[in-house]
Amino acid sequence: MQRSPLAKEVRFDAAERERDKDLATLFEILVTLDHLENAVARDTINPREYREECRRLLARLKLIQTKCKENDLKAFAERYWLCCDLALARIKNGNPAGEQEQGQETHVHTIMLVTQLRPELSSLLRDLGKMTTYRLPEKYMSKLRSWLSNLEDMSAMDELSESEQSQFSLDISEAEAELEQILKSKSMGAS
Repeated sequence: MQRSPLAKEVRFDAAERERDKDLATLFEILVTLDHLENAVARDTINPREYREECRRLLARLKLIQTKCKENDLKAFAERYWLCCDLALARIKNGNPAGEQEQGQETHVHTIMLVTQLRPELSSLLRDLGKMTTYRLPEKYMSKLRSWLSNLEDMSAMDELSESEQSQFSLDISEAEAELEQILKSKSMGAS
């Protein structure tokens, strides 16, 4: 097969191939980070998974950005027709959504809104109350009812303090562990 007189074979040396691979990796990180930010905006990703993946992508980005010597990511995105405004905003912030930089340490600021917790806890208590064979001890039921009462006294957009969040999580975890223990013992007794 004969080549067109205008066609010219282009050969890249190893350094050029490596740079192209690095630029492709940078492009891939920006696209992935933008998709991740969209998932957060749509509430379709677990917050813990989001934070882990976001931290990993931001760390990779810093490394590959240094290697490629691409300091202006906005210009990079425009040059390759990449629309990744959410990723660029996250990179500018430097932390996953919900984290705030304080000195050298990064603290996670989790918000537990009353509007999120109240219906879930109410439903849980209702379901636990219907269980006749496997009863959760009153000690745990009263803690959960107390939390529901506290939540009902709060306004819709109130949030729990960090210590309240920790205590709430602990009380739920203890009740869950106790229920699992009851279910295991009852199922072993039935067999």
